[in-house]
Amino acid sequence: MKKKIWLGIAITVTLVFAFIANAFTGNPLSKMIAKQNTEQFLQKTYPEETFHIERGWYNFKTGTYDFIVTGNQLPQEVEMMRAGFFGQHPHYDGVRDSRMDTSLNRRLNEQAGAYLVEAFRSGAPNVRGVDMTFSVMRGELPTHTDWSPTLSFVEEPWLMIMMDATNVSVEQFEEEVQFMQQTLEDLGIQYRSASVNAQLWDEDTYELNRQEAETNPELEIDRDDFWYLRYFASFHPKTKKIETEVYDQ
Repeated sequence: MKKKIWLGIAITVTLVFAFIANAFTGNPLSKMIAKQNTEQFLQKTYPEETFHIERGWYNFKTGTYDFIVTGNQLPQEVEMMRAGFFGQHPHYDGVRDSRMDTSLNRRLNEQAGAYLVEAFRSGAPNVRGVDMTFSVMRGELPTHTDWSPTLSFVEEPWLMIMMDATNVSVEQFEEEVQFMQQTLEDLGIQYRSASVNAQLWDEDTYELNRQEAETNPELEIDRDDFWYLRYFASFHPKTKKIETEVYDQ
């Protein structure tokens, strides 16, 4: 009986250590399958190109299997990341990211954001800013392209809208969100989905950090960092009923 007890303890301890090791380093079988999944993804997504996986590892911070990849049409090595126990889900495509028209995407973001803040102002006066994330590849649009409400994209952009929740009830928040959705539809703006974050400024926390910064010159603070979430909602062009999440400090 004692032998069975000690055997059970030994098995339990081994399993615990194996679980901990897997959480930090992954396991060889999963890594091998994740590598195969990465190779298959590259072959399917970029059939005209040749790639080689140089090395790979388990990233315990993101819970992904990461691989360094080189290719005959890549100017430099890139990183591919796969999520899931066997790396069955794509998490980050470094090949695609390396081909983004970064400067154009940034300019489109700035132009669209400024335009939408003004477009929302009449019915959503508490909007603080609009971030429209574009994924335009090099060569997809002329580099001098300016954003307009009717501009079309291969991959629809994402919208993140920031609001000031000071003295804003949940009913008012929902009215403003519905107004923004309707405005986007009326203007014919193409987008995949939108998220709306209404925040309150945390004056007490800011003041504590400001006082500490006076005695610690290495501490840099920014007023824009001291906001906390009050309301959240998301929608896409065909959303019929927008649900609001309410958060307490």
